[in-house]
Amino acid sequence: MSILFCKLCLNIASVAFYFSVSIAYPRPQVHVIGGKQKAEVVEMVNFYADLLGLDSHISIVVSYQSDLPKGIAGYTMFKAYSGENPIMQVYIKIDIEQSSNARLLTLAHEMVHVKQFVKGELIRCENDVYRWNGKQYAHIHLIPYLQRQWEQEALRKQFALYKQFRQAKMRQEIKHTHQLAKNTEK
Repeated sequence: MSILFCKLCLNIASVAFYFSVSIAYPRPQVHVIGGKQKAEVVEMVNFYADLLGLDSHISIVVSYQSDLPKGIAGYTMFKAYSGENPIMQVYIKIDIEQSSNARLLTLAHEMVHVKQFVKGELIRCENDVYRWNGKQYAHIHLIPYLQRQWEQEALRKQFALYKQFRQAKMRQEIKHTHQLAKNTEK
C-alpha cells in the first residue's frame, strides 16, 4: 500500500511542471498523459467544463495508467491554491486497461466529481470524512459505493455528458462535411 502511495506521489510530482498559476485562461488548462486519444480527451474535458460551469481557475491533468487498484476505473484528486491567482489543480487518473468507450465514460464521471469539488458540493474534510451538500459523512469506506450521493450524481450525469459530447461532435462533423461539399462545388 505505501509503495503504491509513494508511486502516486511521484506521479503527481512529475506532472507539477504542467501547472501555471500566474496566467488566467478562458478554459481550464488540460494536459493528457498516456492514451491514444489525447486531442479528443482535451476536447471532451473542455466540453464538459463548459456544460458543468467550470472556469479557468482549474488546471487538469488526465493520466491513463494501468496501475489502478482492481475494480477502480478512475479517480480524481484536488489541490487548491489561493493567492493573487487562485487555481485548483486536478489530477484525474483513469485505468487504461478499460475499453475506449469505458475510458471516455469514466472521464465524464470524473468530470462530475471535478464540478462537485470546485463548486463546494463535495468537500474532503479528512482522510475518511467528506461533506456532501452540507452533510458530513464519516468513514466513507463503510458506505457502499452506490449509496454515496456524490457517486449517484456522477453515475447519473456521466451518460448524459458523454451523449451530449457525441451529438455535438456529430453536428460538427456534419457541418464540416457540408462546408467541404460547398467548397468542392465552386
